[in-house]
Amino acid sequence: MKRSQTIWPGIVLVVIGLLLLVNRLDIFVLDWHVTWPVLVILLGVYFFTRVPRDRGAVFPGVLFFLSGILFLARNMGLYYSYLDVSIGGLLMIILGLAFVALYIVRSDNWGLLIPAGLFLFFGLIIWSDQAGLIDWYTRRQLMRLWPVLLILV
Repeated sequence: MKRSQTIWPGIVLVVIGLLLLVNRLDIFVLDWHVTWPVLVILLGVYFFTRVPRDRGAVFPGVLFFLSGILFLARNMGLYYSYLDVSIGGLLMIILGLAFVALYIVRSDNWGLLIPAGLFLFFGLIIWSDQAGLIDWYTRRQLMRLWPVLLILV
């Protein structure tokens, strides 16, 4: 094992210890509804650091990073979703963006754009419907003509 790899567990333990000390001294209060999305964001950052060696790491990097930001914004009250129904559409959009990011680093594999387009399209439809941006008539037409839209995408 390289020397630079053996230092990371120690750094992680020191950071955790400092965070617990800061929490105990009431300088900064760690609350679970804020902590777990930050851990998901940090997991995404970890995958981003692996991209120079493994280009495929951009997919989980984007997925974890944007999902963590979404849940952190929701938990801090910056994004309100009634009973979390609109989270599904946003998660589909994030999944589509992860496929787009994977296509950007692997531009020779254009087949990645197919799931990217599907997830982005249906994620936008679901999210805009749940957010109240689609009226009843448009929703009815989408429900009736969704196979045609699927073929077009």
